[in-house]
Amino acid sequence: MAKIAEMDNRYLRVVLLEDNETVHNAFFDRGFCHENELFSR
Repeated sequence: MAKIAEMDNRYLRVVLLEDNETVHNAFFDRGFCHENELFSR
């Protein structure tokens, strides 16, 4: 998972295949909230 500043700091979730190199899917995770950000609001 990676925080993307250019996309309003949303998190990009990347799903890899078993070889850990091939991307199966990638999408912005609308439900993810980093635990450190919960306490800084």
